[in-house]
Amino acid sequence: TSGERNTSFKTKDINTDDDEALAGLNATLKKAVKEITGREASAAEATRWDELAELLVAELKIAARAKLKSAQRRGSIIAACWVQADLFQCHEVW
Repeated sequence: TSGERNTSFKTKDINTDDDEALAGLNATLKKAVKEITGREASAAEATRWDELAELLVAELKIAARAKLKSAQRRGSIIAACWVQADLFQCHEVW
């Protein structure tokens, strides 16, 4: 054998860089910290910012769950909106 594995796709072409993917979010949070506190975030405050991040994620999950439950109750309305917006052609009723 040549020692090299043959695969059906090239893993080098897949971008899995989380830092790049979340750069905009990080920049927005840095800007908000400076606007709120009047200074840059410091390493000494890392634990406090981590706690805030956990709180924000928990709140986002709660809000997303509530919206999903609300949307599930309105399936026919959502389908009608999609059809009207030409996002897809609906051939069946929800």
